[in-house]
Amino acid sequence: MPANVDGVLKVAARTLGDLVRKLGERVLPEIIPILERGLDSDKSDERQGVCIGLSEIVSSTSKEQVKHDF
Repeated sequence: MPANVDGVLKVAARTLGDLVRKLGERVLPEIIPILERGLDSDKSDERQGVCIGLSEIVSSTSKEQVKHDF
């Protein structure tokens, strides 16, 4: 994967993490199904982006949110 794409994925993941930190319970029910569908993609780049996004969500989510939303 080109370096510039990797950088874009990381910025997108941080942005996703910021959204979850700020809006948490309001956005997680909408975001998680989208990411779950992305994990089934035939494109490895898309799956990698989803994994980076999920990682950022996990690090940005409180334990209470995880228990409630997952």
